[in-house]
Amino acid sequence: METLTDNTDEKIVIEILIRCGVSPKLRGFYMLADAVILYDARPYRRMTELYAELGYKYDCRAKNVCNYIAYAINHADGLAATLNSIFHTEYESYQMEPKLVVAMLSIYLRSKKKGLL
Repeated sequence: METLTDNTDEKIVIEILIRCGVSPKLRGFYMLADAVILYDARPYRRMTELYAELGYKYDCRAKNVCNYIAYAINHADGLAATLNSIFHTEYESYQMEPKLVVAMLSIYLRSKKKGLL
């Protein structure tokens, strides 16, 4: 499993998740943050691989990782609005699937690291 060594990436992701209204009190918050960082390291990977990797880290099944992340996304207050304002898109809250959110936040992370945002 890849290690999360870059604290800057973690800080950027946690900051944007909080800005998007994802509650850090939820277990899925940290799984989502780790998913974004891992996806950024290897984009275009299958989400099932990512969930399995995170399941190993968090000592739970990949399906549970998926459920925790989906729960955190579904209970985020303002996630769609924040991502829409950043990316100039028009997604509705019900369209915020884990794969889409992870990909969009990964793009945000890469842009932030390159100084584009």
